[in-house]
Amino acid sequence: DVIAVLELAPAFVQALPATPEWPHRHLMPSPGSFGIGVLSRWPLRAVREVEGPGGIAQLRAVVATSAGEFELIAVHPMPPISPHWHALRNRTLAELKPAGAAPTLIVGDFNATPWSNAAPLLAANGWRWFGGVQPTWPHAAWGIPIDAVWGHGPWQVVDHAVGPAIGSDHRPIRVDLRRATSGPP
Repeated sequence: DVIAVLELAPAFVQALPATPEWPHRHLMPSPGSFGIGVLSRWPLRAVREVEGPGGIAQLRAVVATSAGEFELIAVHPMPPISPHWHALRNRTLAELKPAGAAPTLIVGDFNATPWSNAAPLLAANGWRWFGGVQPTWPHAAWGIPIDAVWGHGPWQVVDHAVGPAIGSDHRPIRVDLRRATSGPP
């Protein structure tokens, strides 16, 4: 129902034509690796382009579905390629919090695995990893799972899959969720 596109360069915007399946969209292309776009079957409300730590863009929106609203946060923090960027990536993830009481999802390239020292920073704020452990980067047969969905609120994972190589250095993921009717918040 919702697609997040990361590393959205201006040239790639043309490859995302409007379709009846995903009529709602907000695209923030950037010449580097930090452009973000969201396509949705459901209306996007309260869309905000947020400058995160280090000037790295984040996209926040409320998705209005027939089952109720949820907040969506699309992120792509810097990879931890130096002590400075490692600390900035961790600060970015530690600062991610839902804007309100609605269930919330963070989607993106976290540049962090579920067992990295960044994962406990998200977990400390009530986020749960819905990303699976299959490699997503690089797109070769080996790799690490850094592309994921984290959830806050009553979510239940129905299915998770890593897609085939599609011309990026990352493999796409698909996470099917539903709102849990009982269990952990």
